[in-house]
Amino acid sequence: MNKNIAFLINSLGTGGAENIFETITNGFVLNGIYPHILLLENKNEYHIDNRCNIIYLTSFKNIIPLFKLFLIPYYAYKLNRYCKKHNIDVVISHLYRSNYVNVLSNLENRRKIILVNQGTISRYKVEGILGLVNLFLIKHLYKRSNKIIVSSQGMLSDMQNLFNFKTKIDIIYNPNNIDVIYEKSQESIDHFVFKTNVNYITSLGRLIPLKRVDLIIYALVKLRNQKLAVELIIIGEGPEEQKLKNLADRLGINDYVHFLGRVENPFKYVAKSDAFILA
Repeated sequence: MNKNIAFLINSLGTGGAENIFETITNGFVLNGIYPHILLLENKNEYHIDNRCNIIYLTSFKNIIPLFKLFLIPYYAYKLNRYCKKHNIDVVISHLYRSNYVNVLSNLENRRKIILVNQGTISRYKVEGILGLVNLFLIKHLYKRSNKIIVSSQGMLSDMQNLFNFKTKIDIIYNPNNIDVIYEKSQESIDHFVFKTNVNYITSLGRLIPLKRVDLIIYALVKLRNQKLAVELIIIGEGPEEQKLKNLADRLGINDYVHFLGRVENPFKYVAKSDAFILA
């Protein structure tokens, strides 16, 4: 492959899509391909191979959601300048905002555009004004790409039910290095003690409304009311964290809900738990 490739993502803050982005780009490096790594914002908590050229299109770090949408044309301008300067042939973008930027930066059709869509688009139907804006942008921008990649049949069906895009759409499941995951799952835990005769349930993900961690906390109340020795481990960080802590406190189960925040290796906690839960 002799194409000059760039990968684009909003940032490399905490998140599942960001973790997959790290896996994919490092996988390219293992195969002798060194893509340009472009981030809309200056936030990086992952380990991208240092042989890749990591570029932050802006110095912004924490931006309110509405302002992020207003910045899309500026990001597109910055991306277009970079791609022209470095003769980029293909830009592969991840996450909605980066996908919008990717398409808008290429109105002159100078390069190939591939959009990686994570999540079901129909979620935006119940997210107010911002949701409607996102649906409008997806409808009018995604179809201008050369290819759309989704990570499940459900995402494909959801997208086609809403928009019936004519652009070629492929399903490529998220890559995971099983050997690395198993190796990490065997590591010892220093900062948390698993008590004997207690069943542990672990939840892993960003603490945002979409993840519905509050439902898990309510479920724990029902289990505790049945005199079951069950405790909950919550791994992740996000804007809902304090709200969830307050909920656990209000329900009287804060002694049985353990917020560990963002951890470098979540697999060792999941491996030692009795169950993993995704709400």
